[in-house]
Amino acid sequence: MATANKSVHEQEISYLKNLINDKDLNIQPKTDLNVIELVCSFKPFLEKYKKNQRIQGNIDVCYKQLGRYKDIIYDLNKYEEYLLYSDIENIDLSLFFKYIYKLEDISENLQQTQQEGTEKSDIDVHDIIEKAEQRLLNSIFKYYLGMVKPFNPKVFIQRNQIFPSILDDSTCLDNIMQIIEFYSSQDKLVDILRAYINERQSFLKGCLSYISMSNIKDNEEMKVAIDSVSSFISLESYLIKDLNFASYLEEQHEDQGEYSNGAPVLTSYAVFQQVVSAMCAKVLSKVKSEINSASNDGLNVFVLANKMTELTDSLVALDKEHHTHTVIVDQFMNQQSTLNKLCLTKLSGLIADIPRDTAMTKLPSDFGMNAKTVELFSRLKQSIDDNRNDVVKYMAHTEINMKNWLPSGEKGADVPPDVNTSSSKIKYQMFLLDFLTITFNHLEKRCLKILASGKKVDYPQYFKSNYNEVLSESSTLPNSIPADEQTCISGIFLSIHVRVLEQLLPTNSDTSIDLFTQKVHKLDKKYTDMCLVSWKKLIQPMMPLINNSSMKTTDSNFKKNKEVAKEKFNRFNANFEALLANWTLNLKPLVKDKTLKKKLKKDIKMIVEPMYKLLYDKYSKGWFKNQEKYVKFDTRELSRKLDNL
Repeated sequence: MATANKSVHEQEISYLKNLINDKDLNIQPKTDLNVIELVCSFKPFLEKYKKNQRIQGNIDVCYKQLGRYKDIIYDLNKYEEYLLYSDIENIDLSLFFKYIYKLEDISENLQQTQQEGTEKSDIDVHDIIEKAEQRLLNSIFKYYLGMVKPFNPKVFIQRNQIFPSILDDSTCLDNIMQIIEFYSSQDKLVDILRAYINERQSFLKGCLSYISMSNIKDNEEMKVAIDSVSSFISLESYLIKDLNFASYLEEQHEDQGEYSNGAPVLTSYAVFQQVVSAMCAKVLSKVKSEINSASNDGLNVFVLANKMTELTDSLVALDKEHHTHTVIVDQFMNQQSTLNKLCLTKLSGLIADIPRDTAMTKLPSDFGMNAKTVELFSRLKQSIDDNRNDVVKYMAHTEINMKNWLPSGEKGADVPPDVNTSSSKIKYQMFLLDFLTITFNHLEKRCLKILASGKKVDYPQYFKSNYNEVLSESSTLPNSIPADEQTCISGIFLSIHVRVLEQLLPTNSDTSIDLFTQKVHKLDKKYTDMCLVSWKKLIQPMMPLINNSSMKTTDSNFKKNKEVAKEKFNRFNANFEALLANWTLNLKPLVKDKTLKKKLKKDIKMIVEPMYKLLYDKYSKGWFKNQEKYVKFDTRELSRKLDNL
């Protein structure tokens, strides 16, 4: 039975295929199979097939629709992931804006398709765009503002750091301006200004709450505090100017009145001005308390003067730009004038201390550095190390009449007529030259006065038992210091001071220019000549013998001139031995500076050797009986003796 049914079924299928294919069925009339009955028996199957055809049609339509949307759906997922969920730190704003514009294009195409045809999309592109713009405004824009807005300004002061400024971060500034330009192109600038206002108001209040000048105790803290306020003003001023802050906000105020939360809108520069004034008042109060205190050594007045000038200039510029007048600016200008006077007093104070610090009653026993002068030079060195750049900067923005720092009665250094004294660096050089000139004038006068009234017993290291009086300089008072020794000792004493000053102010530093170097070289030459006065006096009486044309046997005065020559050679020999012994045994050990010692030996050889060689060449052969008594040294022996100096 099952086999028969299967056979009938196969036959039906065959007939059905032929029927569908529109082929002849080859049905024989004699058979029992009725065509009508056959077709009727297939009616349920045909109905089912027809239904399947409709399903297939729907499937084809779905695939057709999916083919159109699959790329859109892929892009939407990619854009949504980047715009709404990517880390802010890794966002590229150019790509961010590009994706928003892409979404707007997709939205426009979908709307156009819906208007043209029968299809309707359930994709809500606008929702993604709105969320992306909200994130841009509420998160990304505030993130970049936050990069230049310290959470707690007090922390930055305590760490000796100035407020981060948008001007210091070109990338951050570029990102902020990209966001502003984007919102401006979208006609939504009011939204970003509102966000900016909220952030700035919060920051201003934070600055007022956290900044405190009461704990500032030294130069760096004060400098950082003023730098912080200046940086803050610079940042705010820049943003106000670049965003056309006042005009936009005034228009916003007219259009929208107050914020929805009832807080008044920050409508103009005036509110910011009040906050800045409050911050600056704290700085001003601290500055006043410091400079009016009994001792203001704790703070560098040059730093204060420069910083106050910068701050004042910033406030004046803001007032000028916004056509306002801030009371605090007048107070700053008055305080700036006071600071300028203090700075001049500071400069003149160092020079005014010179007479007191050089008022010695006796030279050091080794003719070296005077203790008070060491202190004076050290304070100059410290002042240069601490203040040089600040003083030069102060002189650049302050009208200073040359010599204003000189105490009454002091002339100071001569200013060459071709020197342009308007340069701040030249002014600073002239200050150092004045210090140098007055210091060594006082030292030289005091030194000579002390030695003129002094006694040999005051300086036992030099005037020892082996000290030999130079014959040409015998004094009327046996215990007094010979005049040439006074000059020589003064030269040694002052040369050592010049050497120390050169070491304190190296010639390759900013303090070295031609004027300063020339002055040091002049002093060095002057005092070196003082050291060598006895050696010059040793050789000078012998010079007439070199070109003496009367030293001829036919000359009527020959015998007399020969006796004069003998006397001069005898005096030269005795004085040379005395000078050599005094220098080698007594003075040389007292000169600790090797460079100075080497230089003096070289100068002595240059004074004595060339002249003596001429004398030796002329008088060493047949001039005198007992030749070795008068021309006592040959040139090589004399040179060896000088080499031992």
